[in-house]
Parts: sequence; structure tokens; C-alpha cells
Amino acid sequence: MAAVVNEAAPIARFEFGAGPLRGSELVLYRTSLVHRGGVELETLQLAAIAALRVAFSRDSRRFGWGIALVVGALFILVIAGPLAAWSAQAAADLTATGSPGVGRALVSLFRVVEAIATFLPVAAIACALCGAFLIVRGWQGHTTLTLTFGAFERAYAARGRDSLLLDFADRLSARLMSRER
Repeated sequence: MAAVVNEAAPIARFEFGAGPLRGSELVLYRTSLVHRGGVELETLQLAAIAALRVAFSRDSRRFGWGIALVVGALFILVIAGPLAAWSAQAAADLTATGSPGVGRALVSLFRVVEAIATFLPVAAIACALCGAFLIVRGWQGHTTLTLTFGAFERAYAARGRDSLLLDFADRLSARLMSRER
């Protein structure tokens, strides 16, 4: 007696929990792969898939920008104190000489520079926090499942080293290699 195969029963399922595809899922059926999201539905026939690739990679661009922001924050912190001291001293010197006209304008300019210099540590802390965030995100990386068809590719990325997406890709690969696809 032959076993009855349910064509509509899914073989494997993967839900995207984070990232740009959050809330969508990939569902593997006997002859197709379905990507189902909140406002979209895409069905891909397994017979049309020429190649499958799954890989983990770190985001070196985000990582680099994060390092640049942290180094920039350190530079801002280094110049903030001397800049504030220099502008305060210059304003005090001009005030002591009692220069009219241009001297008063320079005193105002030095006071503005001093105010900006006192705000620079706050800006440096914000840059350092943003840089740390980018470093973490860049190091965290993403796992990408790429399906290659004759003339195009579909890529599905999940945040971090996602072992569930690797398992799903393994099931999909096994299905692609089976004779009955």
C-alpha cells in the first residue's frame, strides 16, 4: 500500500524575528517555497531554483563607521577642554583691555566659542554611544539565504548567526537534491 503524501503540508518553516523581513516567514512545501509577509506573498517553484547559498557575514561597513564615530568622539573630547580654556582666556584678556568696537565683537565671538566648547563633551558622548551601537550591529552581522534562478536572485537575511535559518536552508537543500522535485 502506498503512503499518502499531503501536498499542502509544509515540510519546514522559518520566521524572521528581526531585521527588515521581521514578521514574514519562509515556508517550504513539497514543490515550492513561499515567502509570506504582512502585505506580500511570493511563491517560488523549487524546479526553477538553480542554486542555493547560505552564509553568515559581518557588516564591515557598519563596524568601520562605528569605529570612526568612537575615534571622532575621543578627538572631540580631547579638544573640548583646551578650546573652552583658550576662548575664556581670550575673552578675559579682551575684556581687561576694554577695547571698543571690534574688541567687543571679538569678546562676543569668544563667548560663543566657549559655549560651544562646553557643549562638545555631550556631543562626544552621543557620538561614542552611536559608534558603540554601530560596532555591535556590525559585529553581530547577518545570515543570508540566497536563491539563484536563471536570471535573478532572491536574498533573505536574518540578523546575527541564525542557526534556524541554516537548518531551514539544509532542509531546502535536501529537498532540491531529491529526485521528486
